[in-house]
Amino acid sequence: MSKHIWLLVLIGVLVALLLTYTIAYAVSFREIGIVTTFGKAAAPIEGPRAGQTGLRAKWPYPVQRLHRYDARVHVLDDTLEQVQTADQQHVLMATFCAWRIREGGAARFFEKVETVAKAEQFLRDIVRNKKGDVIGRTPLSSLLNTDPKKMLIPQIEREIRDLVQAEAGPEYGLEIVALGIKSFGLPVKVTEKVIESMEIERGRFAEAYRVQGRAQAAVITARAESARDQILAFANARAMAIRAEGDRVVAEMQAQYRKNEQLAIFLKELEFLRKTLDNTTFVGDAWLQHSLGFFRKGPSLLPLTPPAGAPETDGADGRR
Repeated sequence: MSKHIWLLVLIGVLVALLLTYTIAYAVSFREIGIVTTFGKAAAPIEGPRAGQTGLRAKWPYPVQRLHRYDARVHVLDDTLEQVQTADQQHVLMATFCAWRIREGGAARFFEKVETVAKAEQFLRDIVRNKKGDVIGRTPLSSLLNTDPKKMLIPQIEREIRDLVQAEAGPEYGLEIVALGIKSFGLPVKVTEKVIESMEIERGRFAEAYRVQGRAQAAVITARAESARDQILAFANARAMAIRAEGDRVVAEMQAQYRKNEQLAIFLKELEFLRKTLDNTTFVGDAWLQHSLGFFRKGPSLLPLTPPAGAPETDGADGRR
């Protein structure tokens, strides 16, 4: 009998747990819950809002049913596809879209799309359409350019996001958190045209720099020539002044020389001999030392005194 009692107790506990699991539920702070009664949705229970979390009860299925949604941000990665620009060029582009169920939009989300998978497919179609519309109005130079100031990728991403938000936001209870271009490429033919266009553009820039360089070179050359002319003019004027000073000194010396031409000739001859015999070695008697010193020191008014032991001279001709 006791064994049957324990079996009944175990069955009762299992039934109670099953009923608790069926009628009790809890919504966490990162979830949104919607309870439907015979398919009709009640007010959403938004976990991120204060006071919305906790243990709750509902009638078991099929009377009531709980639908759970992740309230965090979802990221939708689009595939790489070819789109056409405003100047009839084709580019390969892939985008990403970060989205979530907007605050207060869970009822609209459940009514319009019902599941996250359907929402992502719906968003993928909208993103592709809006991307094609925006890129179709944008020239290739705004997407790919050697000048960073002419590239408008942030503005293009913002425009696509605003268009997607305007269509999917209020109507479907979605919030587009971010949308951007994940990858960008060019087909082979377009790449060749872009490279050719870039070469032409770079050639124009190079020629502009060459013209600017030649103009600067001409300015520098003109300044150098002007400075050269000023330096030469100053040097010529200085040379003329020095030459005039030299001519004045020479004129004074010639005036002095004209007073005693014989003495001037004698002094010039002495100077010539001094320069000629500068490194000449003489071999002779010791008494010639004083006479040869005349060429090193110049003429002297002192009487000639022969050294000791030298032969005496008699008369002007030097003979005894």
